[in-house]
Amino acid sequence: MEPDLAEETDTAGSPIRAVQRAFQVLRAFTPEQPSMTVAELQQRVGISRPTLYRLLATLECEGLVKGAGDPLRYQLDFGVARIANAWFRNIDPARVAAPILTRLWHRVDETVAFLVPRGTSRICVVEYAGSQKLSYARGLGHVDHIAATASGRSILAFADAATIQDALATLSEAERENVEAELGQIRRKGYAISNGSIEGIRGVAVPVFDRSAFVSGSVSITGPETRLQKQNLKRCIEEARRAASEVSIALGFEGNPQRQA
Repeated sequence: MEPDLAEETDTAGSPIRAVQRAFQVLRAFTPEQPSMTVAELQQRVGISRPTLYRLLATLECEGLVKGAGDPLRYQLDFGVARIANAWFRNIDPARVAAPILTRLWHRVDETVAFLVPRGTSRICVVEYAGSQKLSYARGLGHVDHIAATASGRSILAFADAATIQDALATLSEAERENVEAELGQIRRKGYAISNGSIEGIRGVAVPVFDRSAFVSGSVSITGPETRLQKQNLKRCIEEARRAASEVSIALGFEGNPQRQA
């Protein structure tokens, strides 16, 4: 199907200033600067000292920040982790990936998809078909062996040892040797290219990682071999990398997706 680019209009009205400032304080803490004095926080958020003290006292009562030491330094507290955990537990990778794939689809005008692993299979959960006359689409819900296509092998290459072993066990000895060699190449390059499993069709796929640094899916671009070659193939690889990085970050992955791959 074709992606919907309709934008929602914000009708919620003006933000509540005190709540907005509280979020500014919470967002001021980073992995690089996990704790700060009131003076450092004030410099970062630009809020007056009396207001900042009142905000910190309220946030501390709610378990969102805590202060300790001499001089007093504040840092995020357990309440933030509880909120984050509730969000991460209910996150839907397909919903997260959809708007990112919409933008990818417009950039490459080929079929783009997001696929997720299920045991020794991979399933297409988001797909936007290319608008050109000659194109290829799997269809939502399409299931295939995880080692059969570039989209699955890009996931399998970064899966845990048990998953790889289970997937390879279903293949013949010759197939197993070929797949094992290709998985090593995918880990080095960070992406997979289809091996001609469908005549005349070429695909590229890049793995996506979640907040636990586990591979949770792949972003793929698929089209005719006549179009996906040389400079255009290189461009599609870079575009798939870019989209996969965006999805990984949106899923909470805090490392470098390209370095992980």
